[in-house]
Amino acid sequence: MSIEQTLQKEVEKSKIWVEIENEYTTYKRDLAKIIELINLL
Repeated sequence: MSIEQTLQKEVEKSKIWVEIENEYTTYKRDLAKIIELINLL
């Protein structure tokens, strides 16, 4: 495998981790909003 192919695979892996982190951040933000609404009751 060439260096270019190896780097391309690393870029693809990094993109997946960024997507996972973005989803997790969205989940945490939504969860915080839900908790805030529950506390208002």
